[in-house]
Amino acid sequence: MLSAELVDLVLTPWDAPELSGLELLRALRKRRRGKSVPVVILDNGLPQQIVVTAIKAGAAGRLGLPLAAAPLRELLHAISSGGKPTLESKEEAANGNQAP
Repeated sequence: MLSAELVDLVLTPWDAPELSGLELLRALRKRRRGKSVPVVILDNGLPQQIVVTAIKAGAAGRLGLPLAAAPLRELLHAISSGGKPTLESKEEAANGNQAP
């Protein structure tokens, strides 16, 4: 679908069964049209090392599951305004820990 359609945003689970979020992100970044498409990782709490891997691979953001409207709106606003979205999870935010 990504090769046939222009998309403005990709929301993908990190641990999808057929293609992981990291594999999708890396494949998208190799395509000329996919280099600038924001990719948001959806997860149930990733270890810090995986968050760093996602950032290095070009993830635009990270949202915890189950997905809530307020964090999604904040992330979309940050992406659309050119700001830097947060990659912290709900647990990290509650504990005062921020992801890089």
